[in-house]
Amino acid sequence: MFNEIGKMIKGVASAVCWIQIAIYAIVGVVIMATTKELVIVGLLIIVIGGLFAWLSSITLYGFGELIDKVCSIEKTINVEKYQKQSTNSFSSETFSGNSVSKNNVTHKYLGNCEMCNAENIMVCDAKIVDDMGVRYRKVCDSCFEKYNCQEK
Repeated sequence: MFNEIGKMIKGVASAVCWIQIAIYAIVGVVIMATTKELVIVGLLIIVIGGLFAWLSSITLYGFGELIDKVCSIEKTINVEKYQKQSTNSFSSETFSGNSVSKNNVTHKYLGNCEMCNAENIMVCDAKIVDDMGVRYRKVCDSCFEKYNCQEK
């Protein structure tokens, strides 16, 4: 319901605009049809009302556009931040929403690596199997390879 809220706000703004234009047009026609002396008043209601409906919807539509742009900028910044912090060169990277995939490993969030204590980097939930047994940790790319992790 609240996914892509910017698009939803823009859709509501467009719908409200067209509904208001229709209402002003109906009211204007009804006024013009009642008496011949009010024809000019009816035309003014149609024209000025339609203009008012359009102008009032611009603000709401602009707010929806602003939300869309901010979400787009946030995704771009997250990808750039991830690429700067990555120390390994992987051949394939994809980014969707809040997760980044590298060679079939999904890095779900920005956090701290529980193995090397690196801070503010993309980490994934990993399963580590070694002579100490089975452990589950949040690890960075370096530790994922170093400890031969498996994705949890």
